[in-house]
Amino acid sequence: LSLAAKLPSKPTDKDCASAGSEVHVAMSGSEHLVAVSAGICPIEVFDLRNREQPRFYSGHRGDVNSLDFSPDETALVASSQFYDVDIWNLAGGKPRDINHHGSPYVTSAKFSPSGKSIVSVSDDNSLIVTDVASGQLVTKLDYRSSLLDLAVIKTARGTLMATGSGAGDVDVAPYFENGNDVISYTKSVLHDISAQ
Repeated sequence: LSLAAKLPSKPTDKDCASAGSEVHVAMSGSEHLVAVSAGICPIEVFDLRNREQPRFYSGHRGDVNSLDFSPDETALVASSQFYDVDIWNLAGGKPRDINHHGSPYVTSAKFSPSGKSIVSVSDDNSLIVTDVASGQLVTKLDYRSSLLDLAVIKTARGTLMATGSGAGDVDVAPYFENGNDVISYTKSVLHDISAQ
């Protein structure tokens, strides 16, 4: 699954990435699918069960910052450095952009464990929850500094979300799946932030 052939040490105008480009990967929950991207190259999705040629997904406008599979493994979300939070249906087609950030640098986007929402963070100090089906903004939370990464995971104690900021802060809070509880989630994160 090497990208070495695509990452020349001296890129030309036609190259989509250089040897210095960040490589981002994601693995599906079943461990059958792996997504790989570097720079603005098309995203490659490998099916480890059959080792066929990868499927390619393009249409993002900037270097990819993060990749994540939906829990049912039918979709892929990517954030990029040019106002992109794109969702691809893995069966094919063009990406659907659901970005609501004011900054071009969307640092991370992840599916919720139910697959009904996507959480994204940006260097504009915002965390945004977006409804996958409609693409509509559910809630926006403004942080005190730029957000660099996030994780949303279902645990034995419930669903948790962790964020890491440019100021070196790490916040962990419960993440609630239904729309009414997003407000409770927002209040709990604000409480954690104000307590520091």
